[in-house]
Amino acid sequence: MATGALLYGNLMTPSMNARSPAACRASKNLYQVLALEPENVDGVEAVKRAYRSMARRHHPDVCPLTGKEEATRLFIEIKKAYDVLSNPVLREKYDHQLGLMDLAADREQEKRRVLFPREVWMEQVQELKGRSRRRAKKKEMGACEKF
Repeated sequence: MATGALLYGNLMTPSMNARSPAACRASKNLYQVLALEPENVDGVEAVKRAYRSMARRHHPDVCPLTGKEEATRLFIEIKKAYDVLSNPVLREKYDHQLGLMDLAADREQEKRRVLFPREVWMEQVQELKGRSRRRAKKKEMGACEKF
C-alpha cells in the first residue's frame, strides 16, 4: 500500500504533503472522523447517527466565516467517512485493511447468535424429525390399507 493510503477511505489527496495539517487529519481512520469506536458500531444506523451529528456540527454554513475553509475540509472528510462506513461492502474492505476483519467477523457471528440461538435451531430440528416420523407412519398405514 503506497504511503499508508486506504482503499476508498484515503483522505489524503496528491496535493497534501505529509507535513501539512490536512495530512495529519488524514491519518485518522474513518471511525475517528465520525467519532466512532469500530467495536461499538453495530450497523448502518449507528454510522448514520454519527454522520448526522458530525455534519450538523461541522457544516460550512453553520461555522463562522473565519473557519469556513477548515469546516469545508472537515465536512468533506466526514462525508467520505460516511460513504465508506455506510456501505457494507466498502466497510468490510476498509475493516480488512485496518486489520479489523476479526472484529467484523466476531460482530457478524454475534449477530447471528443473537438472532438464531442454538436452542431455537434444536427445537426446529426436533419438530422436523417429528413431522418426518408422522409422515412415514401415515405412508405405512396407507400402504397397509391398500392390501
